[in-house]
Amino acid sequence: MAKRARFFLASCIAAIAVLAACGDDAAAPTTAARPAADPSREAAAVQAAFGDVRELPGVAFLEPHASLAALVADADLIALVTPVRAVGEYWPADGMGVLAATRFELRVDRVLKGAAQGPTIVAHAPGGTYSLSFPANGPQRGAVGQAGERRMDLARPFYRPGVQELVFLSRLQEPDLGTYYFDLGPEARYRVENGHLAPADPRLGADAAALAPGDWRAALVGKTPAEAEARVRAALR
Repeated sequence: MAKRARFFLASCIAAIAVLAACGDDAAAPTTAARPAADPSREAAAVQAAFGDVRELPGVAFLEPHASLAALVADADLIALVTPVRAVGEYWPADGMGVLAATRFELRVDRVLKGAAQGPTIVAHAPGGTYSLSFPANGPQRGAVGQAGERRMDLARPFYRPGVQELVFLSRLQEPDLGTYYFDLGPEARYRVENGHLAPADPRLGADAAALAPGDWRAALVGKTPAEAEARVRAALR
């Protein structure tokens, strides 16, 4: 339970602060400042990838990893996976019903560290369908038949069916959910586009120059899956 709380609490804190402001828009904080970008172009990229979805803040409350080696050491499972489908939303028992998580089935294509329990696994991503109106410190889950809106953490977005990713995951075990996985933060997921890795964040392309100066993700971004695997295996030694 403590491990699960570690992942959910950060997003819950931010969600209370921002979503309780009657749904006002707010820019999701990031683990590091990025070079200036075109907001309209970024919004178009999000729209093209995920349709109508609003930001669910929370990234600033996650402690970033200092290096690839630190991320590799922290991960229970490192693998190339292909998302198959969304399998529903889950509202954790956080005491307030603040955070939604969306569950995804991922096909395991290649394991670099750890062991997957079968050809597919279930992973959670922060976000889901929220009520359009809710009390300041009360449940944000919409009632049956009530209008809602989709929200996700743009830096740790929903998995896109058919789009392969290199993922660094933590394994969690709960009586009501069984074994499932949660990513280790914005540095922990890279989608494969045109044969090269890009951060899962739809606002960033497969170009290391789009990252903030000093962002170690440049060691993976723009690399082929084979090149990235070599770097991961070197960090495992």
